[in-house]
Amino acid sequence: MNYKVLELGPGVSPVNQNRLNKDLNQNNTYTIESIDYYTKNKPTYYHNLDKIPWPIKPNTYDIVYSSHVLEHVIDLSKNIDEIYRILKKDGITIIKMPHASCGYAWGHPTHKRVAAYNTFDYFGRNHEKYNKTKGFDVIKKELNYHRLGFFGKIIKKLANINSKTQFIFERFLVGYIGGFDEIVFVLKKIN
Repeated sequence: MNYKVLELGPGVSPVNQNRLNKDLNQNNTYTIESIDYYTKNKPTYYHNLDKIPWPIKPNTYDIVYSSHVLEHVIDLSKNIDEIYRILKKDGITIIKMPHASCGYAWGHPTHKRVAAYNTFDYFGRNHEKYNKTKGFDVIKKELNYHRLGFFGKIIKKLANINSKTQFIFERFLVGYIGGFDEIVFVLKKIN
């Protein structure tokens, strides 16, 4: 099956077929479009994500992919609402952001936020402050640790055994390992 994908702010290394298949643990083909305000990237839509609404029709994409972009936007909630608007029924969004424990997360002068294990639970239908009839189901959370080679792979594997080990590593052990580099969320649109 061929899925229509929108990548937010692709920067210097846009997503490709292999990356999407790895992130989704699937083997599909994708038609990838992009939205960015840097013309050098030749985006499908030349647009600043902070200007809402985005110039995209509702229910257009099967997947929205965002790798280290949403930490730069002014209003995360408005951007999440836009992602919801442009996703098709049962659409998926993949969001990668610096983890709150990462040393360089706050070192970048344009970062306005970082993410932690429960960041996107706020946009789920079970959160008391968000709309119960729309939003997202959080179907995957993954703490990523990219340092220390083989030892780093062991840390990542142990931290992501299940939601309890993720909580324990984020809450109690993160200081001992020097922080996680990023956290990945996969969200599914609730219609």
